[in-house]
Amino acid sequence: MINIFGAIASTVAMISILVGPISQIIKNYKRKSCEGLSFFFVLLPFFSYIAWASYGISKDDFFLYFTQVPGSIFMLVILIQFFVYKKPKKKDSGAEL
Repeated sequence: MINIFGAIASTVAMISILVGPISQIIKNYKRKSCEGLSFFFVLLPFFSYIAWASYGISKDDFFLYFTQVPGSIFMLVILIQFFVYKKPKKKDSGAEL
């Protein structure tokens, strides 16, 4: 009974992890920008996914770490997009005094 519940819970978690970040990755790719998305809003869940996956590995809980690994990978892709699509800073075009 517990294994069935674990399988159902991990399936629901996996689906929810797959829907949100993938759509954000596609949106960022199409726009070639991460404008409007907070860096820390992505960084904190990334660390959370890593922490939960590490905990699941330490407890040898397949259902726990299996659902966290894709989330951490997708968040890592979004973090990389922040740096790839970062706009270069404009030089100061003001007159020198």
